[in-house]
Amino acid sequence: MTTTPSLPSSDASLARGGVVLALAAKDRMLGVLTAAAPPNGTLPQSSIDALRRLAPSVALAIDVQLLGEGERNRHARERMLATALATMDQPVFVLALDRRVLYANDAAVREYGYTLDELTTMTVDALVRSAVPMRAGHDLSRTPANVVVAEHVHRRRDGSQFPATVALSFIRQDNGAPIGQVLSVRNLTDERRIAEQLRQSEKLAALGELVAGVAHELNNPLAGISAFAQLLLEEELNADQRESARLIKREADRAVGVIRDLLLFARKAGPS
Repeated sequence: MTTTPSLPSSDASLARGGVVLALAAKDRMLGVLTAAAPPNGTLPQSSIDALRRLAPSVALAIDVQLLGEGERNRHARERMLATALATMDQPVFVLALDRRVLYANDAAVREYGYTLDELTTMTVDALVRSAVPMRAGHDLSRTPANVVVAEHVHRRRDGSQFPATVALSFIRQDNGAPIGQVLSVRNLTDERRIAEQLRQSEKLAALGELVAGVAHELNNPLAGISAFAQLLLEEELNADQRESARLIKREADRAVGVIRDLLLFARKAGPS
């Protein structure tokens, strides 16, 4: 029921003969209704009584309008949230407390290969092949206290699998009681591949440094062997000795050429 609280002094009197009436609904002040008196006159009592009878209806109409606006704003927020979930590029599930899938966004449909209708007949556990320990280096300090983070191996409809990081949080009522869960999934396949490529690059860089060091150690004695073989060729030698000296020099020069190529490979190239 709509009530009109009384104003201080008289709720139907103003200076110069006007009237002001409070507009309230459900114990909430919405505004005031005012009427000005004619010049050098006052409002008749019948007009004041009519305004008093009108005030509750005006207050009720304003209250309904405000409630309608709040409802429209709530629906607008819900549509915005649904659009945001639908356009995310990572799978997101809304789960019941028994882990049944109530909602899955388009990314989840694409990732797992099930239709939305099929997903909503499943529990999320049907998509989990296994859970694995968290990898070292995960920064739990950046994870909100009400979010549980874990690593899983998930299974698609076609049987293929992929590693994933999952984050689970609860949907709670105003009193804190949980009524559902939100699960977001991040496919780690690309990250693992990039990490492996970085590890291989680091190995190649270390190998290059090792090769450069070994090449420098071998280059000097080989250059000496080649030089002494050249000196031998300038001496009086028989045919077999000369052929052996030529072979020593040729093979030493070939080894020096291989080492030069290794040094070129190991050297850090600048931009070109």
